[in-house]
Amino acid sequence: MLEKLWDRLSSMFQEDSEPGAWSATRFAFVFAVLISNVIVFFSIAYIAISDGKIPDIPEGVIWIYALANGIAFGGKVIQKFKETK
Repeated sequence: MLEKLWDRLSSMFQEDSEPGAWSATRFAFVFAVLISNVIVFFSIAYIAISDGKIPDIPEGVIWIYALANGIAFGGKVIQKFKETK
């Protein structure tokens, strides 16, 4: 079962051009976006549950967070475009 899960996860990171080789951009994309989003959302949820209200997040922090996610998505789109051409 663990081997099947590992094969499934490993296939997410493999390059289209070279089978078996992991794509650094795909790994960075998944790590940066997925992990950072999980950490941020769980942190906000924890604070909201413990304080009983949604925390006041400064607008600048939201813009930086959105920009970082946009750069990650943009990098992935550019990589996919270059791989398919």
